[in-house]
Amino acid sequence: MKPKQIFSSIQNWLNHGQRNTWILFFLFAFLIFFKCILFHWFYFHSIILSGIWLRPWGTFLFYLPKLLVSILLASFVFLFKRKWWTAILLLLIDLWCIANLVYHNANDLLLDVNAILMANNLHGFESSIAAFFQPAYFSFLVLTLLYIFPLLFIHILKPLQKFFFVFCGLCVLINLIWCIPSWKTYFQNKYDA
Repeated sequence: MKPKQIFSSIQNWLNHGQRNTWILFFLFAFLIFFKCILFHWFYFHSIILSGIWLRPWGTFLFYLPKLLVSILLASFVFLFKRKWWTAILLLLIDLWCIANLVYHNANDLLLDVNAILMANNLHGFESSIAAFFQPAYFSFLVLTLLYIFPLLFIHILKPLQKFFFVFCGLCVLINLIWCIPSWKTYFQNKYDA
């Protein structure tokens, strides 16, 4: 095959319904890469940007593993017809990153097998999670939500759209029911005052 034929066959392949998959691939890879950098920022409180001019090779070696992992995970987009698993994988990455950051704030360590196995012995540990959880950790979940909305709008999750909206509605309803007792005490204190 000549290079022109290869280029035209790739161009035809991209034009026949593969644009959404490529957009999803780049978006998915970028989000995983960005979450790796964000985790590094929260864990070490530093990102190597000044080294681009001083030590370009060291900066490249710093970012290369994060980039390769994100490309490897995103390449599975081309193997599966349904793409809803990408949102689930991003949520699992978010939970793992947040759990490691909270554990690091409490113990100056990352989660290991022993810490996970000892979780059955903990009772009333929710207060310690609340003490070491920082609101900035919600940025992981916000990035995933920002990924889910384009995923819904390019009709990759068309069968799950109704489920997603029902799930969001149930979350809002549960949140409102959970907050009603605090509303009653708030207004009761105002009335007594």
